[in-house]
Amino acid sequence: MATRADELPEEEFGQPGVGVIAPALGFGAVTLPRAIGMMAMVSIDRRMRAPCLVGPDSVTLLVQPGTASVLGSVSAATVLTGAGEWLALPPSHGMRWDTPPWDERTGHPLALPHGHSLVRDVREAVRIGSGE
Repeated sequence: MATRADELPEEEFGQPGVGVIAPALGFGAVTLPRAIGMMAMVSIDRRMRAPCLVGPDSVTLLVQPGTASVLGSVSAATVLTGAGEWLALPPSHGMRWDTPPWDERTGHPLALPHGHSLVRDVREAVRIGSGE
């Protein structure tokens, strides 16, 4: 059963096994193996605040809608974008925000980066992570 987040009581979010998923409509998502994704985030964090989820085995970067596909050519990347694609959000399956998609001081949404602005960092992390 689908429920909107604003309809779910706050205490439900802390329950074991709670799963929260969102359709990839207002954003694109690029998922990388955790080690490679963390290397990419170190580089990205030096230049901008890019919303990022960290899971047990992966890192997921959020980008502007329709721009994630530019990272589809990176061998380690899995791209989620558009209708039919869904992303697990915290607290689902051990997911947590590394960089939430909102300003933690004001609560205002962060601007999502364009996928092109992350390509260099992701490719370099893949190169280093694969030992090339």
